[in-house]
Amino acid sequence: MITAHYENQLMSSLLLTIDHHLLKKGTAFENSSSTFFDVSDQYSNMWTFSSPYQPITADKSISNATIMTGIFLNSSLLFTGTSGFYDINFSRNQLYFNQPVTGTITGQFALKDYHIELTNEPEETLLFETKYNLRSKVSKSLSGIAPDEITYPIIYLRNNGGSNIPFQFGGTDLTQTNVRVIVITDSQFSLDATLGYLKDLYNTPIPLIPANEFPFNAFGGLRSGVYNYDQLTSGHLANNNYAWVDRSFAAPYNQTVKVDVQTLNPDVFAGFVELNISKPRDYRS
Repeated sequence: MITAHYENQLMSSLLLTIDHHLLKKGTAFENSSSTFFDVSDQYSNMWTFSSPYQPITADKSISNATIMTGIFLNSSLLFTGTSGFYDINFSRNQLYFNQPVTGTITGQFALKDYHIELTNEPEETLLFETKYNLRSKVSKSLSGIAPDEITYPIIYLRNNGGSNIPFQFGGTDLTQTNVRVIVITDSQFSLDATLGYLKDLYNTPIPLIPANEFPFNAFGGLRSGVYNYDQLTSGHLANNNYAWVDRSFAAPYNQTVKVDVQTLNPDVFAGFVELNISKPRDYRS
């Protein structure tokens, strides 16, 4: 099996950085709580319960954010590893149990304004061929979100390629990667603010997190039980293990694109940010 490349590490690290940036600089979250409802099981021998709200943050470095470390089952506090409670999927705000569960499940959490996902889908597919459901902030129905339902606001990160150019004698090149950040949200105010915060990533370092330090497991839960972005990245910044954003450009889509997008999703507001990210690399050795 092919091993992970710098580009893999960059994209996953960029996702964490953008998520943290919006939460910290933009306060793009709201503390909330909900009941969790039985939904279609995603994994064999697992029982899945979902909140009407998603996604939620696990980042303990965000001031005043309620991090869900446990849940209540019939008013009894449970932590993962007890009473069949297997894991928390922070991206989907889902709970996984490895045994049947009866009773009422509730939890408290910080609801993020945005999903953030990596994609290799063509932009036309994301904008013109995908039906989005507005993520509710107020429970309108007593049900969880289905595992395959696509909700917005959402941000897609798409690697649009790049180049290696000579940087210094001895074989070091400057790797430049172009990333298009596609923002799909529910108001012009939210779009303008989000594009502004993303444009402000200019000259921001992107600490490069190796796969064995990535905080989330295959279930969307925490590998170590705790995630703190500032603590995770501080050593990499100190050791100059980072790329940086050397160019940023933000814009809403033009009127023609806007009309086409709103044909399928009439309440959607969309824009994009171009990020050029650079890193000197001696990859030949």
